[in-house]
Amino acid sequence: MRRGAGDRPLVEHVPGAFFERFDFRQVDERTVDIGGRETVQYEYAERTATESESEAGATGAAEADDASETDDPSAVESADLPDTVTDENDGTVHLGEDLLQGTEGPFVLTYADESRQEAHGYYCANCGETAVTMDSMERLKCQNCGNTHTPGEEYDGSYL
Repeated sequence: MRRGAGDRPLVEHVPGAFFERFDFRQVDERTVDIGGRETVQYEYAERTATESESEAGATGAAEADDASETDDPSAVESADLPDTVTDENDGTVHLGEDLLQGTEGPFVLTYADESRQEAHGYYCANCGETAVTMDSMERLKCQNCGNTHTPGEEYDGSYL
């Protein structure tokens, strides 16, 4: 890692989400020529305590205003969910008990059989739909409301 203007770190070719998880923010972006190839350089700096507090306060206020949105799946209890729902193909699916945290509400694994042995898909507890897709990185997305789930630190992409 090189240093940019002042003592701020200058980073090339690293996804911004990596730095945002560690409380950095993008402060600059520029295109440079490296070996005859145009390359975008991103500059990140640590968030100040004031920035972190104001963002946390804004998030907290938004959450307080809308009690239906939650980052905590335990706020929606399994007992609060229906036992069965009708999926997008007008079939009946049975909801499991484990909740996965989503950006707008939890996701629940659904089963095709009453004994809950044959996994079917996922149910979005935010909007009550089963139109949920999963990509190769095990990220879930509700096609109805946009609720998403990204596996946390337990996901290891180092084999790539």
